[in-house]
Amino acid sequence: MSKQITESTEQFLSGGGEMGKLIRTMDWSKTALGPIEEWPQSLRTSVSLCLSSTFPILIAWGPETIQIYNDSYRTICGAKHPQSMGENFRICWETALPVVGDKFTRGQHGEGTYITDQRMFLDRYGYLEETWMTFSFAPIRDESGGIGGIFHPITETTDKMLSARRTQVLKDVGAAIGKAKTVQ
Repeated sequence: MSKQITESTEQFLSGGGEMGKLIRTMDWSKTALGPIEEWPQSLRTSVSLCLSSTFPILIAWGPETIQIYNDSYRTICGAKHPQSMGENFRICWETALPVVGDKFTRGQHGEGTYITDQRMFLDRYGYLEETWMTFSFAPIRDESGGIGGIFHPITETTDKMLSARRTQVLKDVGAAIGKAKTVQ
């Protein structure tokens, strides 16, 4: 590898915490993305932005939707990490596709989508878990002007939604008890 390519690679992958280190140590030539030194500038810029952000972000690149994500997104992956790095988005998140698949596909066709407090069942720890997420799928333009990938910022809102559900149950029980005339 030439010195210029090495310096360029080091610059766009500099920092990035744990995930930056993982990305730098992976053999990307074994994925559909190919060797890092051959990645297009649009992917390099997207990955640099992803890694420098403290907000949970995933990039899904190319027709194979290969995932690259930052430290904050790692918690979304649960036990799927680290094998989820470099994996096909549609394979990794197969259990979410019945809910988000159409919106992801719309992003691949150039339409940004935003979803608030979406309920879905994810397999992150070897079982289906009820979760809620607020997220976006935004298309990333590549050098040809086409869609090179998807920019996917996400926030898990499960705690907020479960708290709201529990509060509603308490209100409903309180209202029912208030109408009771006897202990029975």
